[in-house]
Amino acid sequence: MLLRGYRLGHVVTTVDAVTGAATLDHHGEAVRQVAIADRLLLTKPDLVEKERSDALRRRVRDLNSRAPIWFVSHGEVDPQPILAEEEALVGIEPPAVSQDRASLGPGHAQRIATISLEFPQPLPYAGLREWLGDLVGAHGEQLLRVKGIVAVQGQDRPIVVHGVQHLFHPPRQLASWPAGLARSTLVFILDGLDPSAIVDSAVSAGLLPNKTISQREEMTHEHR
Repeated sequence: MLLRGYRLGHVVTTVDAVTGAATLDHHGEAVRQVAIADRLLLTKPDLVEKERSDALRRRVRDLNSRAPIWFVSHGEVDPQPILAEEEALVGIEPPAVSQDRASLGPGHAQRIATISLEFPQPLPYAGLREWLGDLVGAHGEQLLRVKGIVAVQGQDRPIVVHGVQHLFHPPRQLASWPAGLARSTLVFILDGLDPSAIVDSAVSAGLLPNKTISQREEMTHEHR
C-alpha cells in the first residue's frame, strides 16, 4: 500500500565532523550509509579545526564520488537543493562503465564498489526485468543500491529504476530526459561484490556488448 502512494526521492546521510572519522573506522554500516547517499551533510564543522573537517570531507568523497556535500553548522542549511530533483536519481555523466572502490576502513575485509553502466540502445523491458531479477536472486544482499534512468523499447519516455538490496520500487516513467543525460544509465553500489559480475551478467543477458574489462592500478575499470 505504501509503495502505491510514496516513492523514494533522495537518501540524505549526515556525517558528524567530530566523531565521523572514528565511526567510519569501526562501523561498516556507517560506510555503507555514506556510500549509498544522494546527499551528504557534514555537521558540526565549527567544533573541529579546518584541517580535520577537510580531511573528513576528502574521506567521504573517496567513498561517494557523486553525491553533493554540504558543511552544516547549527542545523542551518537550505533544504531546496537537498530536496531538488534535477538529478533525477542519477545526476552523473559517466563513461560507458566506470568503477570506484573504497576500503571500508581498518578491520573490514569487505569493500564498497560503484559501477555505472551506460546502454547505447533502448532496452527490452522484459529482458531488463529478468536481468535485474536474476541479480537480486544471486546477489541481493550485496546490492546496496541500484538506480538509474533507462530507455525502453517501444516507449518514447524513459523510466526510473530504483532498488535497495532485494526491494525494487515500481518503475516510474518520466516526462522527458533530464538535462545532461541522453542515454540509459544504471548505477550499482555494491558491498563485497566484484563489479565485473554486474558487467558479465549484463553481457550474458544480451544487454551489453561482449568486451573484456581491464584493471588499472588505481582500482578503476573501464569498458568501452
